[in-house]
Amino acid sequence: MHTVAAWNIPVPRALQKISNNWGYSPYNPAFRSGLIQFERADHLLNRRGISRGRVTPEVLSALRAPIPKNRFPFQWIKVDKSTHPEHLQIWQVPPDPQGKGQWIYRTVVNTGVMHSTPDGSWPIYQRLAKTTMTGKFPIAVSPQQYHLLPASDRSIYHGYHVRWQHYTAPNVHFVNYFYDGRAIHFYPRKGYGWPQSAGCVEEPYKNARKVYALLHYGDIVSVMGHYENHKSNLVTPMTARKLRQKILLEFAHS
Repeated sequence: MHTVAAWNIPVPRALQKISNNWGYSPYNPAFRSGLIQFERADHLLNRRGISRGRVTPEVLSALRAPIPKNRFPFQWIKVDKSTHPEHLQIWQVPPDPQGKGQWIYRTVVNTGVMHSTPDGSWPIYQRLAKTTMTGKFPIAVSPQQYHLLPASDRSIYHGYHVRWQHYTAPNVHFVNYFYDGRAIHFYPRKGYGWPQSAGCVEEPYKNARKVYALLHYGDIVSVMGHYENHKSNLVTPMTARKLRQKILLEFAHS
């Protein structure tokens, strides 16, 4: 396992630790990352095409031809929920064989409420300068309220009784999709640094524009930890309720 996960470039200790558990399979994030970058470098997909990093007949056919050189640096995006404020960092290793890795950018971010931004590692599979997002936002309700809702509008979500509020968010800028509709992107908030989204990783405008310019297809995004699990960051139930209400109020008026 350690041989499979060995890197031939300098990587942070945190990336080495999590990659030791990836194993050798088509679901390995680094394997999928390479396939996605190959599809882009060999123009197998159009600009708005979506790559899931899978071995397709088109990929196999293209692999018989000369392989285009990957001109992009290696980049790893670490989304850290283990401290408050939550933040994102980018690790970069230049394509030069002698290139040394370093952290090149950091920004405060928001992740999803009720643990809706799960821990894990995935490659960026689609990038859009602007798009419209639709989905459902989980709103915590009491068990009594839960049983009064139609079955289609409720569920148990990560241990919470919730009702689902449909939303449409037009003109979302600087979007980098990495897992099941979740993306790193700009979203307007009064503040940043704690869970507020429906699952995406939200950034302030200027920071999101900078991150969008730095990232490219296939970059691996790792979501790690959760600050609510740390004793130093625990909040009282009353504070948690006030924070949740503030988040929902901002969402309703955004």
